[in-house]
Amino acid sequence: MKLIKLAFIALILTLVLACGTEIGRIPFTALGSGETEVVVDAGSEINFWTQLDIKFEGDAALVYAINLIQDDVVIQEIACSPFNISTKVKSVETTFGNTRSMKYGGKMRCSGTVPSSGPVVIRAALLALNPGDNNVIELPATVQLKTADLIIKQ
Repeated sequence: MKLIKLAFIALILTLVLACGTEIGRIPFTALGSGETEVVVDAGSEINFWTQLDIKFEGDAALVYAINLIQDDVVIQEIACSPFNISTKVKSVETTFGNTRSMKYGGKMRCSGTVPSSGPVVIRAALLALNPGDNNVIELPATVQLKTADLIIKQ
């Protein structure tokens, strides 16, 4: 029995450590842009998570347009969808007719790296897209965005 408990504790610790440590956050409660500065090691993976709370009718498409900047130079441009998630935590999703509600923390299927250790400015814009052609649009009235924080982990 003790062996099972130890194995369970080891599994939980592995899962928690695999999620990474939060090193920065850019809060969003509406479409717009923001930035934060973090310190990272050269070549280490920077993972992007979202803390999403949204309600919408029909389809909704959001994207984070992210720039990694070192020494005033854009090192990498990354696009991340808060709906394209590999890992979800504290997830509650409901559908009633054509209305969907989603609230979760999730690791997005995108990441970045920088060539040099040190400070990195992460500049991000949260944009709404037309689901039909992916052109940038205003947030439709059928979308209620409460939270869409961009979380940076390493």
